[in-house]
Amino acid sequence: MTEQRLRCCVCGRDTFDATDYVHLELTAQHVDTRQFLGAHAECLNGVLAQGFTVEVHLM
Repeated sequence: MTEQRLRCCVCGRDTFDATDYVHLELTAQHVDTRQFLGAHAECLNGVLAQGFTVEVHLM
């Protein structure tokens, strides 16, 4: 996992100071590699199928 914030994979804008930053890790069966994506939750909510939403909980 990267400690560095990634650009939003939806809009391409910087996420440096975004309060709704989401870090996604994608894996596939039978493959050892992982793909990391960063995004604004608002951008993800704009492209997800109906019924799916992203919520951000600060920890």
